[in-house]
Amino acid sequence: MERRTLGQGLEVSAEGLGCMGMSEFYGVGDDTESIATIHEALDSGVNVPRHRGHVRALHQ
Repeated sequence: MERRTLGQGLEVSAEGLGCMGMSEFYGVGDDTESIATIHEALDSGVNVPRHRGHVRALHQ
């Protein structure tokens, strides 16, 4: 996975994972599918945002 450096040294993957659909914003989500998707992204080298507004499941 290609990496990029932001600001003063924060290294992130060139591709990201949009997780808003994993929250309750669009209705009831599927936690099992959401967690599997996050694991697949991590295994592929994607950095997952840690902000609770983006990935509620990671903070529960």
